[in-house]
Amino acid sequence: MQTLAIVLSILKYVISGGAGIPASWLFDWLRTRYADRKGTGGVLDHMLFSPRYVRLTVLFLSALIALPCAALAAVIEGQDALQAVDALAAPFLAFTISQFVHARSLPTATDTTVVRVPDTAVVPVDSFEVQV
Repeated sequence: MQTLAIVLSILKYVISGGAGIPASWLFDWLRTRYADRKGTGGVLDHMLFSPRYVRLTVLFLSALIALPCAALAAVIEGQDALQAVDALAAPFLAFTISQFVHARSLPTATDTTVVRVPDTAVVPVDSFEVQV
């Protein structure tokens, strides 16, 4: 029973937000694995290399890891696995939709209406001289 208690504590950590760590590792591996797809304009290019959609990919991978962990933890505790997955899926879905709407509202990297001020244009405060 001690092994199940340890497994359950790990599963609860993953469910409570720790899924981001293995999701980030998986994302890095996928980015390295499909590096030759960068710039092709395909789905993998957008999901792995587009700043607009990268956060959605990592969120999806987190959900892909956390949802089975929630089901397994519920089974170990003797609860309904479907109810546990449903309780975890609702916040993931809401957050994913909000991030997708946010990503669609961002300007693209080639948008010329966005004005970027170069770092060299900022003058340090101590270089100003006050004239009286």
